[in-house]
Formats: sequence, C-alpha cells, structure tokens
Amino acid sequence: MLQLRGRALLDSWLMGRLRGQLILPGGVTSGELRFGRYIEAVTPLENAPQGRFILPGFIDTHVHGGGGGDAMDGPEGLVTLARFHARHGSTTLLPTTVTAPWEEVLAALRVVCSLKTGRSGLETQARPQP
Repeated sequence: MLQLRGRALLDSWLMGRLRGQLILPGGVTSGELRFGRYIEAVTPLENAPQGRFILPGFIDTHVHGGGGGDAMDGPEGLVTLARFHARHGSTTLLPTTVTAPWEEVLAALRVVCSLKTGRSGLETQARPQP
C-alpha cells in the first residue's frame, strides 16, 4: 500500500478528488488522488484520463515576482506573486529581494516574515551598507 503525506493546495471546486496519471517515486500509474485538507488516499484506476498528470508541487527557490506582484511591493505584491506561482504548480517558494537601499530590503523581509506560513525562508540579494 502506497502512503503519501502532504497538503492539498487546491480550490474547493475540485470536490476532493483528482483522476489521471499519478507521478510517483516508483513510476507513472493511472489512479485517483482523494483529499480534504490533506491527502487521504491514492487508488489505482484502469480508466483514469491519460492526458492529465498529477504530481507533487514544485518548490521555487528564487522568486522575485509573478502575475504583476513583486517581493519588494509589500503584502499585496507578495500575495499576488504567491497566488500566481500557486496557479502554476509551486507549493513552496522563497521570495527574493533585489539590490536596493537596506531600509527597503528590511521592509520587504518584514513583510515576508509576517506572511510566512511554513518552514521555508527567503533570499536576499542586498548588500548591507556600512
């Protein structure tokens, strides 16, 4: 029996199940993934859709922006970029600052820390001024 752990980061309209080709550590298999807030079951299915692939979420370790939002743009910018990346398969990301005056970088880092929901971190490309 295959056991998976993880959170389902999907919209409620999917009604708790996905059918398709499951990309698993042992290879690709047709099946159904059932979930609530977390993954509940993975079941093999012979008649699962062939053109739909279900795989783990991506981790993006260098994100300046996306969807019009930027890591330096305050809470609204950060939420915008996070939603954009989530729609395209990222389940974890590391917001990345740009080289800017240190006060701006610190402000961006404070926003990231205030919105952070997991164990991931952030990346800065700033150099502190003496």
